[in-house]
Amino acid sequence: MSNYKFDESEKIAIWKVDGSKCFYEGTPVLYRELQIDHIVPESTPAAKLAELRSVLPENFEINSVENWVTCHQGCNCRKGSTLYEPKSLLFYLEFAKKRAPKVREVMEEFRRARDNDKLLSSLAVRLENDHSTHAEVLAIMRRVSVSLRKQEDPWVIAFGVNFYDPLPEGAPESDPELSDWLISRLQDSLAATGAIFQMIDDGRTGETTSVRCAFWVFDFDRIQEEIDFCWDVLAAQRYSEVFGEIPDDLLDRAVVASYHRTVYEDSGDPIGISACPACGSRSLDRGSFVSERETLYLIRCRRCGHSESS
Repeated sequence: MSNYKFDESEKIAIWKVDGSKCFYEGTPVLYRELQIDHIVPESTPAAKLAELRSVLPENFEINSVENWVTCHQGCNCRKGSTLYEPKSLLFYLEFAKKRAPKVREVMEEFRRARDNDKLLSSLAVRLENDHSTHAEVLAIMRRVSVSLRKQEDPWVIAFGVNFYDPLPEGAPESDPELSDWLISRLQDSLAATGAIFQMIDDGRTGETTSVRCAFWVFDFDRIQEEIDFCWDVLAAQRYSEVFGEIPDDLLDRAVVASYHRTVYEDSGDPIGISACPACGSRSLDRGSFVSERETLYLIRCRRCGHSESS
């Protein structure tokens, strides 16, 4: 087992550039089955590395993209600490070296998305503490969306349900209610990471459920930590690779949805607003009255006087 702790940006970049296939066998690797192998084993003694200097690339490092490749779990276990003969070793390392710039490019894209995710997460914290106004939220969201226009082709991440563990108490027992419930929980989990995303489609076979979401701002490590136990990441591709042309309003819809998730939250009342839509204040008066046909719920902002009803 590797001593190096791979982050998800590194793993998915290597997997993506390797065509989602095992480097050694050329067979497809699902993301949930992915392992990253060291061509030159991490456990190779320093004395042996010194002997191989004539074969190894200049400035070779054990833990670098030039030495990391996509691998099945079984293949990785079979290889273990095996060190290939110099001729085979050189072949594999040269191949890995050629695709290394592309791996670093994809890794950088994920890290830029993660930096934007931190900005939005910070904004959410400021809102929680009543340190940001409605206008400031809009300004930040506009700034983020303008920067995202430069990378118009979002990542499409596919998620699939597994039922290895029992569902929590209270979960619906059958479709379509179960699939709706699972998808709702997934979207809540993704929103909790600060991601800007738009769900594109969902697939239901009666035996399993899968969804695809387009992402512009996200931290893959946080997604892996936050999503429900029953959801697995199945694939990650550029939108254009999956669907071709990108709809003009796709990013706009995602930004608007993210903005509403940031400003509005379920506060336990029927209106579900915890901050004034006009000025961002959380100082709200709440009330209700009963008409002949229904109960109406009201909020009024103490700062600016804006009111909403439901």
